[in-house]
Amino acid sequence: MFRRCLPALLAPLLFQPEPAHAFPVPPTGRTESTPIAVALRRVSLAPWSRRPPLVGYRLTRGPGLRVRFPRRAWGTWLTVSRLRELGRRYSERFPGAPPLSIHDLSKRGGGRLVNHFSHREGRDVDIAMLLRNPRAGYVDATPRSLDVERTWFVMRALLATCDVEFIMLDRELQAPLWRYLQRRVPADLLPMLIQFPGRWRGALIRHRDHHRNHIHVRFRRDGHPPEREAARFLCAPTAGGRRLMDSISAE
Repeated sequence: MFRRCLPALLAPLLFQPEPAHAFPVPPTGRTESTPIAVALRRVSLAPWSRRPPLVGYRLTRGPGLRVRFPRRAWGTWLTVSRLRELGRRYSERFPGAPPLSIHDLSKRGGGRLVNHFSHREGRDVDIAMLLRNPRAGYVDATPRSLDVERTWFVMRALLATCDVEFIMLDRELQAPLWRYLQRRVPADLLPMLIQFPGRWRGALIRHRDHHRNHIHVRFRRDGHPPEREAARFLCAPTAGGRRLMDSISAE
C-alpha cells in the first residue's frame, strides 16, 4: 500500500513550478533565444544574487563598433546592449571617425580570462583610447594625443544610462579631461564624477595603472542597481523628477 502511494506523495516535491526569478527577463520584456538562455529556462535556479550572471550574449561588429577579438567578446545582456547603443550614437555623432575599437569583454560562460584579473562575469569591457590621430593604433595616449571631446562623449553616453559602476583611466590622462569638464559639470558634482585632482576612490572615473591605451568600463549586474555610492547618488531622481546625471552636459 505504501509503495503504491509513494509516487503520489513525491509528485508535488519533484514537479514544483519554477519560481518567478528562475530566469531574469531583460528590460525589453523578451528573452534572447540563445542555447544558454533556453537551457537555463528549463532549470530552477537559485536567487539572482546567489548565482553568477549569464555570460551568453556576444558583441558583434556593428555601427560605430569594431570587435577585435570575437572569442573574447561575450557579456551579459545589459553589457552587450549598452555597447551596441553606444556604437549607434557614436556613429551618428562622429560619422567620419573610425569605429570604436572594442577589445576584451569575457569568454563565453564567464570565468578567468587570460591576462586579466577581472573580465570574469561579462560586465567589463576595454575600449581602445580615442586619439587625435585615428591611425595611431593601440598605443599609449598622452595628455596631448588624447581626443578629449570624443573620449568624453563615450564616457557621458555610458554614464547617462546609469548602468555603469565605474570607468578606469590613468590619472595623467584624467587631467585634460578634468579641465574639459570644469565648463560642463557643476562644481559640486565634479569630485564624484572624476577622481583627479583628488584621491577619492569612489569617483566614477578613477585611476588604475596600465590604463593608458584603453579605458575600462564595468557595468552593473543585470536586474540590480549600481553598487557604487557615486553612481547611485548621481542617478537618483531629485525633487523635480530629474537625475543629477542629467545636469552633466555631453557637449
